[in-house]
Amino acid sequence: MIAQIIGIRAANTTSQTTVYDPTCGSGSLLIKVADEAGKKVTLYGQEKDGSTAGLAQMNLNLHNYASAVIHPGQSTLAAPSFRDGEAIKTFDFGVANPPFSDKRWSQGMDTNELKPGLLIKEESTDTVNFHRFDGLGVSNGFQN
Repeated sequence: MIAQIIGIRAANTTSQTTVYDPTCGSGSLLIKVADEAGKKVTLYGQEKDGSTAGLAQMNLNLHNYASAVIHPGQSTLAAPSFRDGEAIKTFDFGVANPPFSDKRWSQGMDTNELKPGLLIKEESTDTVNFHRFDGLGVSNGFQN
């Protein structure tokens, strides 16, 4: 459903078209979006749980998306893996199924380093959405 909502099929995608999932889990949403595109696209994902990141890479390989780049490690908020120099890398499409129930979303990060205007709550959803839009190159912050 999300793959259809973002409109990737109607877009003039090429192998240079990028899709990013900052909370990629097992990679299934990236697979759905890539399938929906109908053409080869470049996939990126980050997953804080190393075992799950390995599962995502395996899942993507099994679905013929072996060129997908999945970074394991800290959360996207604590340590965004995809950068262009000092800036956060921008992507053509972004998808995410935020870890709604993960109460440890801020583990490994200094919340004082977040951009002004960000409302921090116990739930991870708003913060993940903020970062997701920031990673897509949206210059103004997300505030609830």
